[in-house]
Amino acid sequence: MHPEKRTQFADQMELTVTTGQTVRAGMPVKLLATDAEGDENFPDGQEAAADTDVPIGIADGKAGTVYAEGERFTVWLVSSTVLHMLVGTGGITRGSRVVSASDGIKNAAAHGTTSRIYSHGIALSTSVVGDVAAVLSAPLALSRA
Repeated sequence: MHPEKRTQFADQMELTVTTGQTVRAGMPVKLLATDAEGDENFPDGQEAAADTDVPIGIADGKAGTVYAEGERFTVWLVSSTVLHMLVGTGGITRGSRVVSASDGIKNAAAHGTTSRIYSHGIALSTSVVGDVAAVLSAPLALSRA
């Protein structure tokens, strides 16, 4: 892997409002693990409305703008760095926080564990062991209790 291929920079991402949802401009947005709308070039997203959601950014638009199901919208990302990282055993799921594993990266443990974990960021694709996957850089130490 060449160093210039390990990172890229972006400040926006286009998503599609997932089935049965709307997205309001100015709201935090999360990625969904699968695409109900069926266009992998514009992954499905929806408002990150719960404190357990992992937002990737904020929906762009004028105040009062509401994007409807199936509509494309722009998200201002929480980071402008996209890392290309080796996926380890267990794979990763788009929209999940990722952590180190002995053979790459993996999904972070679900809420409820008692240890502190250090997340590299948020998976931008669902990938299997051995893949090199895009991860939105958003480092965070999480204390689970």
